[in-house]
Amino acid sequence: AMLWKGGTAVLTPSDPPPGLFALHARLGDALREVGLHAVPTASWQPHVTLARKAARAEPPAWTEPFDWEPEGCVLV
Repeated sequence: AMLWKGGTAVLTPSDPPPGLFALHARLGDALREVGLHAVPTASWQPHVTLARKAARAEPPAWTEPFDWEPEGCVLV
């Protein structure tokens, strides 16, 4: 768990699986095919957003890693 600059609280994987980067690239390709903006790649980091406008939040300190097998994703 961490707090990004600008006050977004996120969970980030310690060792992102290559499939997340492949998914990001495929989404970018699909968006370009329909004429939408290109997806930035240089600064993209896999994450789950926990909260926005959380500049004063204290991220919880996790002591144990956990595995999460998502069953799908949503582009918001």
